[in-house]
Amino acid sequence: MRVLIIGGSGFLGTELVRLATAAGHETAATFATTRSDAALQATWHALDVRDPARVARVISDVAAPVVINASSGKSDWAVTADGAVRVAMAASEQGCRLVHVSMRRRVLRLASTTTRHAFRTRSPRTAQRRPLPRRPCDSSCQAPPWHAPH
Repeated sequence: MRVLIIGGSGFLGTELVRLATAAGHETAATFATTRSDAALQATWHALDVRDPARVARVISDVAAPVVINASSGKSDWAVTADGAVRVAMAASEQGCRLVHVSMRRRVLRLASTTTRHAFRTRSPRTAQRRPLPRRPCDSSCQAPPWHAPH
């Protein structure tokens, strides 16, 4: 299987590239400034996730059915958060499955907080929590635009 690892030269991405190539997957990976020497068997592509056209072009050119986003800009919101959205949208447009991995506790905490607040409705007296759906989304529920129904 062909796999594209966004952020393949980073701490987490380097290990993902190594594991994917060791498992025999045709692996492509991206780097922002310098590529990793850990997995020379991967095909490398320069990518700045702040450039939506370039993100879409790399995902389209590689044509991998699976995209793993392991990019991190540390405290640079344009890379860490907005870049993840650009990758998700481009992967969706190409019909790719997306796996997003992150080691940033702050981003995970923010995502958790955002998710909690997204499932609340405000009433004059109290805030009630709506339960998370227990089934895959179908035509009867509202899914994010990049979510493919199962």
